[in-house]
Amino acid sequence: MACIGRFGDGQAYAQFWCMEEPLEADEIVRIELMLDLASADVHSALAAANACDCTLAGWAETYLTKLTYYEAAALYNCPCGNALDSEERKRQILEWVSEQLALIRNGEVEVCQGETGTTFPAASWAEHNVNVWQAVLIAYNKMLRG
Repeated sequence: MACIGRFGDGQAYAQFWCMEEPLEADEIVRIELMLDLASADVHSALAAANACDCTLAGWAETYLTKLTYYEAAALYNCPCGNALDSEERKRQILEWVSEQLALIRNGEVEVCQGETGTTFPAASWAEHNVNVWQAVLIAYNKMLRG
């Protein structure tokens, strides 16, 4: 994947935010313009992580699209129903998006298929072992994380 293009589209964005009314063509164009702007920030993080030319992991496209939708809604005031009804909620979302983009830039969240970031997501309960094979898997995962 190259670091160009938009994550998501206007109709999917409307469905993501549970917007009930059908959108007019000019609303979709406006939303997609904001998605282009928000996608540029995501691509910037991918470029900083040298992840522009990799094949994305199965979950990554959805994750990056979600980041784009949140940023478009909070930063560019894209319509989103009542989901962002306060400045405090917008601030929280923008902080979360910024944190996620920083994690991508720093390689802590690795979006490329077959890679594990430096803080590979694992729930603490998954790291407990009850047999020798799980202990080996935990050691292997730790080695992958660096």
